[in-house]
Amino acid sequence: IDKANLAAAHISFVFNLENALKDQTFTSVVGMNIYRIIQEAVNNAIKYAHAKTIEVRISEEENGMKISILDDGDGFDLDAVEFGNGLNNLKKRAHDIQASLKIDSKLGSGTHIELNMFNA
Repeated sequence: IDKANLAAAHISFVFNLENALKDQTFTSVVGMNIYRIIQEAVNNAIKYAHAKTIEVRISEEENGMKISILDDGDGFDLDAVEFGNGLNNLKKRAHDIQASLKIDSKLGSGTHIELNMFNA
């Protein structure tokens, strides 16, 4: 988040992590994929969406945890967009760590990407 703040001083970054998850650990493969998913989502919001605010929320759920990346940018029409390497990489990384990924976006309303990881 600090690097993102430096790269885009005109964008407000918000990071919320529930206290219950502060000691959460992952294998290196899972951790790297989570990091890359967040990185790609934030990069897309900066590069394509012209977002003014980007928020990353990590919360505990009944059967695991949820990571949400939200922006107030341009949004896009899910039915009209061609899923390029970035969005396809998000889906592949989520699949590789047995997580579900949802992308919700509307023109003019920003984008919400949600990664759900379930306890084994």
